[in-house]
Amino acid sequence: KSLASFRLGIAGIEVVNFLFINYILDETTSVNMTSLNITIAVSLVIWFVSLFMEVVQAVGYLSEHLGRRYATTLRYWFDVFVAVWTGGVSIALLFMPVEQTDDFRFRTAFGVLLVLKCVCFLIYLRQVKSVGIKILPMNQTMLGIYPFLGVFSLYLIAT
Repeated sequence: KSLASFRLGIAGIEVVNFLFINYILDETTSVNMTSLNITIAVSLVIWFVSLFMEVVQAVGYLSEHLGRRYATTLRYWFDVFVAVWTGGVSIALLFMPVEQTDDFRFRTAFGVLLVLKCVCFLIYLRQVKSVGIKILPMNQTMLGIYPFLGVFSLYLIAT
């Protein structure tokens, strides 16, 4: 239970940190390099912690001869995908000049990362009973509207 609470805290800090990065990189404000560097450092530290947790979890499954369960569960694939995506965006932020953060490819990757982090936070928030009872129907609804989201995404891309 304490590990789950730790993951919830990490996910919350990560969402808030990426929202700060989004605010700092907003094109209507001037970029404060000190704040940007601090948020990038926090992002990288949290990424290393979450990557370490994923590796430890995989080793735990493999040591108990449950590697097939780990490899066939979509939840773990989602966690690994989000960890890799987070690393890619964080490392890109670290080495990318500030002038290039307006590039549509970076903005798209960053926007997808924000959505993924919010979904992860909702998934981890389900462990709190008073909140989880209200979130579970919302998560089921989100899973049921994937066809609509696909059509809606095509519509947004076309405009």
